[in-house]
Formats: sequence, C-alpha cells, structure tokens
Amino acid sequence: MSRSTEKAMKAAMKYLSENATGNESEEEMNELLKKFMNEYNSSLHDDNEELTVEDYLEMAEEADSDEEELEFINLALDLDPDNIDAQVKLIEADSKTYEEEIERLNDKIEEVKLKYKDDYKNSVGEFYMVFHTRPIIRLYYGLMVDYIECNMLGKAKSIAEEILRLNENDNLGARYNLIGLYAYFEEEEKALELVEKYSDGESLESQFLLNLAILYYKKCDFVKSEEYIKQLNKTNKSFKKFAKSFEDCTIMDMVYEIDSPMYQRGTLNELVMDYVSNRYLYNSMLSFFDFAQRCLKKKPAKKKANNKKLS
Repeated sequence: MSRSTEKAMKAAMKYLSENATGNESEEEMNELLKKFMNEYNSSLHDDNEELTVEDYLEMAEEADSDEEELEFINLALDLDPDNIDAQVKLIEADSKTYEEEIERLNDKIEEVKLKYKDDYKNSVGEFYMVFHTRPIIRLYYGLMVDYIECNMLGKAKSIAEEILRLNENDNLGARYNLIGLYAYFEEEEKALELVEKYSDGESLESQFLLNLAILYYKKCDFVKSEEYIKQLNKTNKSFKKFAKSFEDCTIMDMVYEIDSPMYQRGTLNELVMDYVSNRYLYNSMLSFFDFAQRCLKKKPAKKKANNKKLS
C-alpha cells in the first residue's frame, strides 16, 4: 500500500468517525463515503494545503540528490519528530555503511519495543492493521533486507519470522523472503508449515513452488524436487525461460528489463522479483536450474505395445 493510499484511508476513517453514527444503512454509508471522496479529491487540488509528513517522505523518495533527500526527511521530522517512517528513512539516508545502518535499526527496534510495549502484548498478529504500529513492520522489513544484503541469513530468518508473528496478514510479502531462507537452511518442516499457512487452497504460488523444489534438491530428494518443478512449470509458463537465464547468464538482463515492480502472479516478473529478493540462494544453485531444465525436457514414457495375439 502506498503512503498516498494510506493517507486517504486515514482521512476516510477520521471523516467517518466524525460524521457517522454507526446506525447508517448500507445506502447511507455509501452516500457518506461518496461525499468524503468528493471533498477529499477537491482537497488534493488545493494549492494552499499544507504538506504532511507523508508528502515530504514521498518527495524524499523522488529526490534528485542525497542532499535534497535529507532535506525532505528533516522537514518531515520537523512536523513529527516521533514518526517512525521518517526516523528510519533518516537512518537509511545518512548511514555510511550497512553495519552502521544495521546497528541503528536494531537500536530503533529496541526503542519501539519499549514505547509500544502494550501493542507487543495486545496487537500481536495485527500490527499492520493498526496505523501507529504499521511503520514498525516496515522497520523490521528494512532490517531484514539489510541482513540479506550482508549475507547474515540466520539473522534475516529470525526477523522474517518476527514480521509474520507480529503481522500475520503479511502485507509486505516477507513470506517470500522466508521461504527462500528456509530453502537455504534446508528446514523442510518449517517451509511446509509456511506454505500451508499462506496457500490459497488452489495452486501454490510460483515462489513457494520454486523454493520447495530447491529445498528438496538440496536434500537430494530429486523425485520431490522434480514434482515441484513440473508443478511450477504448469503454474508459471515463464519458468523455462527463467531457468535458462542462469545457463545463458542473462538473469540480470531480465532484472533490468522488468516490466513493472508490481507483483504479477504467474508471470516472468513474479520470478524475476523473487530472484531479486533471494539471489543469494539462486546464484548458488546453478546445478539446480540445470537439473530443472533437464526435468522439463524429459518425454513421458510410451505405453508398451500390446503384442498379445488374438486367439
């Protein structure tokens, strides 16, 4: 969810709390929401509207220089010194090394644990659904990404598990990082529990199928690995092209040519985005991708001809 969408949701909730009684019919509630949207959309075109923390953070993301980025972040902090998103953005912007950033993010987590200790007791599993704890999930996610970048994979796994404990809906997609980490550490039981928890009852998502195939390949269970490879190939028709890119050394070309950073199920984008998140694993599994290509080239065995003579 973008910050602009989040801003609109906050405004809608505030509007309803001030204007709704709770006894409205569905038709009356729709009218209230329609009125809110008209007023809200008009306010977006008001040149005299004061900028918010979210506005400054969006401007920081689009800044043309590091200096300009820091300027917008500091303007956000001037408006709200306790804003966690702005604090984290400042840490990311002015830390000189990953090590410094990791230490500062860990310190920030300890701070929020004390400040929001009641939420750590009462809102576990729903952190992203509560506006004031939602930035905490983004804080954890940023730390997890840093750990992965530094190949501190045990630490990354612990943080990913904590993200899912605090936010079971997993709005940021940490489960896709975690399944790769479980494959890396060959933790079969945990991987299967994760897949069961987040499967939709239909076909498994490409990320789950791919990482389960890798996990069983690493455990030398080539039969199960092949089963998941073939299931993945049915679910995502681009898998052959994706697997061959490791042989052709064109995977980074795919990264640079990605059509959209948005998640698109069953597409090449889905696989390439998964590679970006879990490249520490995939780059070390060239033999697996060779195995996958050979599995998909196999022809099904022909039925034996019936040579029985007619009596």
